[in-house]
Amino acid sequence: MAYGSGRKNEISRMSVLLCLLVVFIHVSSDPVSRADRESWQFLAAFLPWRLAAFATQGFIFLSALRLSLSNSKRSFLSYLGRRLRRVLIPYVIWNVIYYIYFMRRGYFGFEPERFGGYLLRGDLVSPFYFVVIIVQFYLLFPLTKAIARRVPARFGLPVFALLTYYFNMDMPRLIFTLSGHSFSYNDRLFTTYLFYWMLGTYAGVSYGAFARQLKKRKGLISVSFVSLAALNGGLAWLQFSGIARIPLLELIHYLYVISAILFFYLVMLLRTEKRPGLSALAAEIDSASYSIYLFHAYVINMVNEQLQAAGITRIGESWLLRAAAVYVICIAACVVWNRLSRAVTGLLR
Repeated sequence: MAYGSGRKNEISRMSVLLCLLVVFIHVSSDPVSRADRESWQFLAAFLPWRLAAFATQGFIFLSALRLSLSNSKRSFLSYLGRRLRRVLIPYVIWNVIYYIYFMRRGYFGFEPERFGGYLLRGDLVSPFYFVVIIVQFYLLFPLTKAIARRVPARFGLPVFALLTYYFNMDMPRLIFTLSGHSFSYNDRLFTTYLFYWMLGTYAGVSYGAFARQLKKRKGLISVSFVSLAALNGGLAWLQFSGIARIPLLELIHYLYVISAILFFYLVMLLRTEKRPGLSALAAEIDSASYSIYLFHAYVINMVNEQLQAAGITRIGESWLLRAAAVYVICIAACVVWNRLSRAVTGLLR
């Protein structure tokens, strides 16, 4: 199969998977936090929740891949401005919506001076930290793409893998050593996710070679993914349930995340070779994925309120009802909104 510059539906398929996993992670946080950690119910909720925890890194990989594949003739500043408008304007609007929602429910008073801090840190709602991270990478894109073009992947990627692991583990201690102040926002610094961005950048710069290497090594990638999924899930359960302390758990999770990104992208690539076209639903979810990302926490809060009002507190029952309601409402609302937006945009042209 030739890998030209046309639309690559394997990217769209991967985007749909990651979007659904992000929602799953957040609708599953209640059973993970409330279930007895020695019970089978905790194990049933925890394992898929833990193994889904490559979605943010996967989106960072995809974002870099899409940017690197772009054939836009615009200047970088023009292109960056367009990207930032598409990301930041909805982000600000949804921060206002969530702020009003929380304020009306008495979580805090009207304190507009704090609103800017929420925007900069992305901590008003838990999923919003991703926007803070991706904006940093957009600004760094010319540099990272230049590196990917000049430094061969076989040299660059191992270096970025080591740097990312070091920054992920030791950046707070390094900042404390240098400044004397504690630092609790490592999860929204680009250094924590640098490898995934560079992996996507290298993949986009040499997409044909990347796709061929994935298929050539599909056996190794598959075995690595299955093995690391078993290790990551099992050992994380032992630690989180309090049975044992696993010293190298973060390293195992790091390796698992890399294997999961490569494995599922390989699956989407092979699927696209067999069936190039996307289903209508998959295409709509792909188009609406950013809206779903911003909106789903609001729906979770609303559904939780309704479950509480109805007296539905059993963990398993509320988990299933929450998941069903959030998926249906989010996907339906965001797909309809996107269609209306496209229709209005078409009329205004």
